[in-house]
Amino acid sequence: MPMPQQEKLRRVQVAQRLEVGANHAGAIQIYRELIKDDPKDAGPHYLLACAQLATLDIPACLRAIREAIRLRDTVPEFFAVQAIALRAAHRLDDALAAADRGLAIDPTNLSAVETKGDLLYVRGRLEEGIGLMMPAYQAGATNPQYLATLARLLSSAKRLPEAREVLERAVSSGGTGQQMAWPHMQLGELLEKSADYEGRGDTTRGRMSSAARCFIPSCTTRPSRTRWRVGRQSVSRRCRGRATGRPGNWCSSWGCLARGRRWSSRSSRRTLGRTAGGS
Repeated sequence: MPMPQQEKLRRVQVAQRLEVGANHAGAIQIYRELIKDDPKDAGPHYLLACAQLATLDIPACLRAIREAIRLRDTVPEFFAVQAIALRAAHRLDDALAAADRGLAIDPTNLSAVETKGDLLYVRGRLEEGIGLMMPAYQAGATNPQYLATLARLLSSAKRLPEAREVLERAVSSGGTGQQMAWPHMQLGELLEKSADYEGRGDTTRGRMSSAARCFIPSCTTRPSRTRWRVGRQSVSRRCRGRATGRPGNWCSSWGCLARGRRWSSRSSRRTLGRTAGGS
């Protein structure tokens, strides 16, 4: 006899809490039990694919998401996850095709649009990606991951003021965990560039301190930590060099970085594609 719907939901909630705690193996086991109970339910196959993607088990993720799509091929988020996994497998043409299938279902779905925009960035088709993603931004989108992808396109296209405006909306969106890592990292890099462009003086030192503060939250997840450390060291060296005779600026930067370690210990991981079309 199939499991009652309420019990299914309870188990999914347990699995998602395990994922937040980085216990992906426990979550995967629960999703497999749900699939065994009802193999024709596409939802657990999708959730299993997300968990396997988080562990970088790309072949298993592709198998799971193919089955989810076979059972229900009308959900844009399914194709977004498939596109992300195909990109990780270095199959960019297939990834773009999967992203296009998601957009064909719903051209306004943020997960589908962001995934396609990211793939266009990889292809170097920057203006096409900006054109695809800008309408949702202009309509008021606040999803941090979406905004970070748009900002990366704008920054690469040398449209730095627009990129900064997008990132400032992202970091003020109130999100938590992994979804906030890349916006903070990118804004830190952008502020560092601004300091370089604008020369020395009080404005420069202020921007460098702001950059240091932005690098802090980007250490919340393992994939970000290496880049965050590099960025932290870069900003710290520059702050020290530019704060000669002004030790307060140097100490403030390191104080912010120390607080960042405490911040990161309380953060949770973003669950890929879980919020359908969230803005």
